Formats: sequence, structure tokens, C-alpha cells
Amino acid sequence: MRIFQLLVYKLLARVIDTVNRYFNVRRLHYIREVLDINIGIFVHQINDRSAMMAKRKAIYAFRPFEVCDVDYRSSLTTNSNRVGSGKRYPKARSGHRIVCSDASLYCYGGFNPNNTGRDGNNDQREELFLFHELWKYDMIRKEWTLLLDVNNDLPVELASNAMLLCGETIMIFGGTGYPFGVTCSNALRVCLPRRKPKDLTEVEVKGDPPPPQYGQAIVISDNFLYSIGGTNGFDYTLDVHRLHLPTRTWECAYECNQNIREDPSGRYRHELAYDDSKIYVIGGGTSDAVFILSNIPVYDMKANKWEYLLTKPDPLANSPGIPTARKCHSCVQIRTDQGVEVIVAGGYDGVNYYSDIWKLSLATMQWKRMQKSNLPYPLFFHDAAVTSDGCMHIFGGIKYSNNTSVRTNTLYKMWTTIPRLSVIAWEALLHYIPSLPSRRPEELFFACLKRPQSYSAVVSSSPIWLPKKPAVFKDGVPEHSVIDIDKITTCPRCMAAAVGRVGDVYKFQENLLRTMIQIENTYFELGRTSNKNCLIICDRGFMDASAYISKEKWDRMMRSNNWNPVELRDNRYNQIIHMVSAANGAEQFYATEEHSCRSEGVTLARELDYKAASAWIGHPYFDVIDNSTDFENKVNRMIECVCQKLGIDIGDRLSITSRKVKFLVSGPMPADTAFPAFQDFEVVHHYLQCAGPRVQARLRKRGQNGRWSYIHTIRRPQQHGQSIEVRTQLSHRDYLNMLTQQDDAHFTIFKKRRCFLVNNQYFQMDIYKEPSHPRCKGLILLETYTSLTGDKLKAILPKFLNIVKEVTGQPDYSMFNLSLREDWNNTKKFCYSLHGKNTCCHRTADSTTTNTNTTSTTTPTIATATATTDTGVDKAGEEDMSATDDE
Repeated sequence: MRIFQLLVYKLLARVIDTVNRYFNVRRLHYIREVLDINIGIFVHQINDRSAMMAKRKAIYAFRPFEVCDVDYRSSLTTNSNRVGSGKRYPKARSGHRIVCSDASLYCYGGFNPNNTGRDGNNDQREELFLFHELWKYDMIRKEWTLLLDVNNDLPVELASNAMLLCGETIMIFGGTGYPFGVTCSNALRVCLPRRKPKDLTEVEVKGDPPPPQYGQAIVISDNFLYSIGGTNGFDYTLDVHRLHLPTRTWECAYECNQNIREDPSGRYRHELAYDDSKIYVIGGGTSDAVFILSNIPVYDMKANKWEYLLTKPDPLANSPGIPTARKCHSCVQIRTDQGVEVIVAGGYDGVNYYSDIWKLSLATMQWKRMQKSNLPYPLFFHDAAVTSDGCMHIFGGIKYSNNTSVRTNTLYKMWTTIPRLSVIAWEALLHYIPSLPSRRPEELFFACLKRPQSYSAVVSSSPIWLPKKPAVFKDGVPEHSVIDIDKITTCPRCMAAAVGRVGDVYKFQENLLRTMIQIENTYFELGRTSNKNCLIICDRGFMDASAYISKEKWDRMMRSNNWNPVELRDNRYNQIIHMVSAANGAEQFYATEEHSCRSEGVTLARELDYKAASAWIGHPYFDVIDNSTDFENKVNRMIECVCQKLGIDIGDRLSITSRKVKFLVSGPMPADTAFPAFQDFEVVHHYLQCAGPRVQARLRKRGQNGRWSYIHTIRRPQQHGQSIEVRTQLSHRDYLNMLTQQDDAHFTIFKKRRCFLVNNQYFQMDIYKEPSHPRCKGLILLETYTSLTGDKLKAILPKFLNIVKEVTGQPDYSMFNLSLREDWNNTKKFCYSLHGKNTCCHRTADSTTTNTNTTSTTTPTIATATATTDTGVDKAGEEDMSATDDE
């Protein structure tokens, strides 16, 4: 029956298209859009009910770079959800704007001349052509929610606005009413959808605002909101205005004047991309012109000037290898390891309509035609937004099909890059359990906590405590860890046990392995198609799952899925490296307190480790890294094992006898041309307050071009002959929270770190920067790892640097001591090492020291003092002190 209805709808759509070629009947346009929505719904429903689709959906497959239709309509099952009612999801529209966070998408305004007869009313007033609406789309539940409508005090300028999401704030600027250009806006309005979703507030500003326009584009950089370009319906500009957000003051930063300068032409419906210093104008046009993408106008925010950059064609694409000129397209940008990349989709030039998708690297200005990515049909006057993980969403617009232009409310998504594994796992979880977001907390995953009197159900990291009887744990610790649905960072055994409360453990393990195969295949395919050498590292392999399931079930799973252990073990992976658990041979270092994913006691951990290793017996290249050395050398042995398999010469850096050596370098710095290829990083260190004097804790921020990574390091005294250092990767929010614990006894350390290779030896050079203590002024330290000594060590050092002396292990060159605010001769915090049992070895009145005038010199003097502890004498030259600066 549904297939018959689908055929009738398609036939009726063809008839209406034919009539509209000769007669422009507005009511027929509206009926045609409603038919298009109905056709889409029936296609989804028929596919969902087909056996073929059911078989395909049985196994989750992650498909990057493919444009996929997001079916939000088929989840509407109640009779009140009339198709096209506009109450449960947005109607077809163009000229709207969308923004998105990682969980929600917001759609504002839009235009549809066929939007008459709304709610059964035959009123055809022109203001009804605009949508007085702000919608929110929940990406997890696939549900739309109408936040603002005609009952709210919305402006009349609802088409071709500029819109962005800054943190939790939606910013909407400019726009036009209908007829276009008669009423325009230069007001900035904000909405806080999480805290005040029913308020759209106009921001009170001062200064010199841009003129009322529409079709402009905005970006935020360094506390400034930049507005570039736009039109009032007659004149087109590319002037640059910016709003200083802290003071809410507008100023005209640059007024284009083509009569006296070679300024770029005015335009509207262009898009902007930006990096730390420049804003790039992508496409755009006027009523009768469009602008090329082979020569892009670029505004330099620091120099306050316009320039042009030539783009490079894609050598693999058809000539000319550059997207054609266009306007009314969509554009998003993502940050990758290669820098900022811009994704351009669809658009038109006034005559031709486009469905192609291109990627532009701002680092190289190289275009790339995304061959796997293509819109289902030409689309323009749509909009796009992207999540922080690189998932691009495209909504609405005008689609051109069968020589007919029809507005749509279809939502598409496309992964523009490979996201974190936890994101893929979350998508797989929603695939296998579609009802997961709507379940009550007590129906979700249960897991034991370290508090034996409680259980918890965790959803989005928000625990709901449910008192239960005391639990009995093996080895005195919980058998399973908490499952964080937001991160999905736990072991297969814990996942299986948790899902066992709501489903079949066997089926979950089976689907987990299917998902693992698909994820690995994605990376394997990317490696095969890459034009560079690739090393793909899998943290877990297929055979690991056999450690968490009985042999009978494992064999049954192999047979039912036609899986061949030889193929999946021996042929799938080139090398297997098993890192033996600390529970087997290094029990004194095995603990669960600081490991969120480690919950097993020593006995159980040793048993599971043996089972996981046994699963790979028979692989032709199977290496086991045991605990016969300390942890640092254990890691080095693992890296050396991989390098040997790849045939990479690693020198002696990973040798067991290798150590870190440090040298004092005298300025001035040589010119950059004197160095081989290098990378520069900005590094910021903050020392934190600690519970005891023998513990050091610090935060490190390290990055390039405004992009940072954050590390929290805790270093404790030696135990069993090994230094204990715990390093944790932090999010930006966690980093800011921990900054409140900064130790005021220490300066913040600012450094420029230069990394380079000389004679196959890896060096990093730290150049200390102000503000800092005077003792750090002009200080340059060079570090490397090697087992060489004496003349052999001198022979590998860079000849273009003025190396004064070796300062390995000398506490006067320890970052901890260099950052101290107090004079070294007057402080009790000067640290020699962390070996002492009672206190960190501080300078005291009884200490014998030859250090003089260390606070005012630009290069610290070598300290020769020693301090006696319960374990004997810890000398300043011990390697432990040097290791405190490891990163």
C-alpha cells in the first residue's frame, strides 16, 4: 500500500512540475513541497521495513565523507503529527541560518513564498512568507523543538541573517524582511538556549555600527565580532566592521574604496573562514555576478589590509581543479593536524546549480574535490554547521531537480574527518539501541562503584544514586567500573556486564566485534588510499574479546558469522605487541585509585592479562613486553620493537642506557635559516599547590597557532627504585578549573620550544620568555636523550649553537627551582631531589652551599650543596632532579 502511495505521489509531483513550467501557480508550488516531504517520509518508511535494509542495519558501519539523510520524521508516530503541520519540525525554507553544538542544532528564520494557508488559513500576507521561528534539533533523540515562534517578540528581518554560536550563546546579526531590502537590520541579538531559551535579546551597543544590511557574514576573533560585506538590496559592500565584545563598541575597521585602492568588490551571501590572523572570503556575489574561488580576498586583522591569495587546483580533479564561482553556498571549517580546512558545499551562479563538495586547506591554499562527498541534488540558499568532532550538518535550502526548484526541510550530515573512537562508539551504541535516549535512568546501564554501599546509573556523566545492599567484590575492589555514556571509555568486559542488565551479553559482544571490524576497516582504507606512509595502531584487536567470553560461545560466534581466526588474527594485523600488566611482575605499582578504567584486583587482572595474551598465540610476529625494566624503559622497548619491524633507524634514544642530557646555550639565537627543519611551540607551565612537600604538581599548556593541549603532571618520590609520575591529558575546562590551585610561590614559566633533528638525533631547545624571574632572562636550554658520553656526546651536538656546558641534573637549571619567586639563598623550597623520606631536599641554614648571587644573574650558577636525609646523601647531580622537567 505504501509503495502504491509513493508511486502516486511521484506521479502527481511530475504533473505539477510540468504545469509549473507554463503556469506559475503559487498554490501548486506549496502542494509540490508538501508532496516532496511526503515522498521522503514514505521512502524512509519503506526502506525501514524492507528486509535488505534490516540486514544492512544489523551491523553498524561508520561511513566518513558520505552525505547521509538524517531521518527525523519517521520517529513521529502519533496521529497529531500531521505532515507539513510545522508544529513538530520546521517547514521547507531557504535563506535561514543554522548553528550547532556537539549535541544540538539551532535553526533561525527563513523564507518560503509558498508558505500561505498556514494552519488552514488562506491568508496570503507577505509577512507570512518569513518564518518567525527558532528551532532546536536534538541530535541524540532526533527531535525538533520550537523554542520561539510568532507569539514571541521576534524582529521582522528573518532572512539572510548572519549567525554563529559562541560558547552557549547564539548571536544573530543583520538580516532582511520581505520584500527583500525594504527593511534591513544592523542589530545584534543573542539567545541563551540552555538557560533562557524563550528570550531573544537585542544587545545595546555604542560606537559606529555597520549600516543595516543582509547577506553579510560574521566571525569572532580575539574578543572582536567581525562583520564583513552585505547589501541593502541595491549597493554591495565588503567593508569590515568590528564590535569589541567586552565594551560593546562598534568601529569601522576598513572601508573598501576601489577608486583609490585595489580593494575587493562588494558582495553578499558569501562565507568566511578564519585562522589566528586572517579572514578569508569564500565566494559570494551580487544580483548579476558571482566571484571566483581561484583568487580569494583575505583580510589581515593585524595589518588591517586586504590582499589576494591564489589557490592551488586539485591535481586529481577534472580541470580546472578548482570549484566554479558561486554564491548562496554553505561553508564550515574544521581544525585538523594539517591546520584549518574549509568545506564548501552546493551553491549557484545565477544559471547553474551545484551539488559538489570541496575542501580548501588554509595552510597550503590547496583545493581538493571530495570525491566520496556529494549532495544528492543541487542545493542553494541552504546552510551548514559543524560539530567540534567534524560532523557537518546541512539543512533546508532550494533543491534543483527535474528542472524545478523546490524548497526542502531535509537534514543531511557528513563526517568531514575521522573523529575520536569514543564518538564512533557512541554512534554505534545508538544504532544498536535506538531507544537509549528515551529510557529512564534505572533502565540504563548499571555498574558497581568503588563505594560498596551504592550502585549508580550514569547518563551524560550525571550520577543518580540508588541505595542497594552492600556488594561483595573480588580482591576487595569493584568488579566493574562505571560506564560513562558521554565518553565510552571502558573495557569490553565492563560493557558486556552492563548491557547484560538490559540485553543479551552474547549479542552485545558479537555486535561489538562487528563494530570493531568496521571501524578498523575505515582506518585501513584511509591508510591504503593515502599518498604518505601510514602506521595504524589499534589499541585493542579482534582476538582480545575472546578473553571475556567462554570458549563455547566464542566458537559459536565464529561459526555463526563465518569468521576465520587465522584471517582475523594472522592476516589482519602485521604485528602484535602485548604489554604485560603491572599486575604480573610489577605488583607494587598496580593500583586502581588513579585509573578510571582499571577496577580489577591484582589476581583478576593477572588472569585477564594471561587470557588476552594467550588469544594471540600463533601470530607470526607476536612480541611480549614484560616488566623486567622500569616503566619508561618498558615503553621504549615497545617503541623499539615497532621501529625494528618497520626498519626505522632510531639511534640510541630508546636504549636502556639512554638518559636525558641538558646543555646551557648562550645567546644570541642563530637565524632560523641556520636550523634544519624545525617546529616551534609555545609552552606555559604553572606549578600547583601540593598536599605535601615531597610532591610536585604542575600544569602544562603547549600549542601552535592558538591551538593547545593540556597536561597535568604529579611527581612523587621514588618507590622501589623508580620515579612515580602520573600525567593526565586535560580538557580546556579542566585546565581552567585546576588553574585555581596555582602555587603563588612560583612564577608562571613561559617558553618557546624549538624541536629539530641533527645527525638523526632529536633535540628540543627551550627559550625562556618574560614575564619571569630575572634568573631566567635570556636562558636557553638544549635537551636530548642519548647513551653517549664524553667526546662522542659532543660530536652529535648542533654545531650552529653556542653550547656553554652540560648542566644535566644540576638543580639550578631545574624548572621547579627556576620558577621560585624567592631568592634561592633565603627560601626553604629549593629542591635537590625527591628521594628524601621526610622532606624534599631544601636549602636550609645548615646546608653547605657555594652558590652566590644566583638571583640577579641571567645564567644561574651551578649549585653544589647537598642535603642529608634518612636514606643518606642525595647529590644535586642525580638524574632524578633532571627528570622533574620531563614532558
